[in-house]
Amino acid sequence: MTTPPTSTRAAVSTHVDTDSACAPLSFEAARHLTDAIRITVSALHVLVHRAYVGKAHLALGYGRWADYVGSEFDGMSRARSYQLLGQHEVIAVLSEAAGTDVSDVVTEKAARDIKHRLDLVATEVAEHSTGLTDRDQVLTVVAEVLNVTRRADADSLNRMPSMAQLRASQGRGTSSDLWYTPRTAVAPLLGILPPPPLRVWAHADVRGRSHIVDVLEEAGYEVVCSDLSTGQDFFSFTRADVEAMEVDVAITNPPYSVRRLWLSHLVDLGIPFAVLVPETGVGEWAFAPLRAAGAEAGMLLLNRRIAYSQRWDAKPLGNPPFSSGWICRGMLPPGQQLVFGEVPASF
Repeated sequence: MTTPPTSTRAAVSTHVDTDSACAPLSFEAARHLTDAIRITVSALHVLVHRAYVGKAHLALGYGRWADYVGSEFDGMSRARSYQLLGQHEVIAVLSEAAGTDVSDVVTEKAARDIKHRLDLVATEVAEHSTGLTDRDQVLTVVAEVLNVTRRADADSLNRMPSMAQLRASQGRGTSSDLWYTPRTAVAPLLGILPPPPLRVWAHADVRGRSHIVDVLEEAGYEVVCSDLSTGQDFFSFTRADVEAMEVDVAITNPPYSVRRLWLSHLVDLGIPFAVLVPETGVGEWAFAPLRAAGAEAGMLLLNRRIAYSQRWDAKPLGNPPFSSGWICRGMLPPGQQLVFGEVPASF
């Protein structure tokens, strides 16, 4: 980690009047404090964005944005900083569509939930706010559009047929293919992925039911999802389709029963990728696809076994009988075909 030669932090007083701090607040004092907190929270995404686009990390002697965030802001992770940058982007787009600042009604969580449909949401906001001159009315429209979009996504997940049934109907797998990846298994990928902006294709994942998508979006990556359960068959994608999506890398945990075919098709598509697979027999079933991938192929080995779950809302099963790792192409450091990743106890 790059650190400046000398501390650049301004001296900030942290003295608190404990007698006053413990005393109950009057209505006026509570109102003033609450308004101050709201203003501070609302301004945070603006300040982080200004620091990011202004390359504050370079000005203060840091080589990377992540080092700057980790060193200068106690308690703020790189992922959190990218969440705030994502919120700023959404607010900027929707504010332009609405003709007024909409930051009061666009929380970080709401921004993250609708970012994959930002163009559609902006169009809806523009259409429904046209002719309105009262800002409160405009904010009400924006809030309702956000709520409708988020409810629609939740309803679609609830109506979603089982992935196992759909895969079986096409003869591409069995019920044993449906295993959800825990967040801890995705964490090591953040160590080899280039920093955002990066467009990731989660090609066997559904937003709202994928920790792969959750972790990547929380880290600031733009994620495009496709899955058989939502009508997209991975094996039907062509190189032209992938180019049209303008994605940079493909990441997922593929169905076990078709892992070799999956890997072969990924190699044929020509896109950099990382797929989470069991290490058992990997030299046998993955030999031909990896040889076709050439020198760019490699593996991110994990120091812990990964426990998966067969239900989205269930805890991972204990005592996994095999080790897992990420087979990669075009994602490992130049000249390295074997990289070691640490799986955190929690993430």
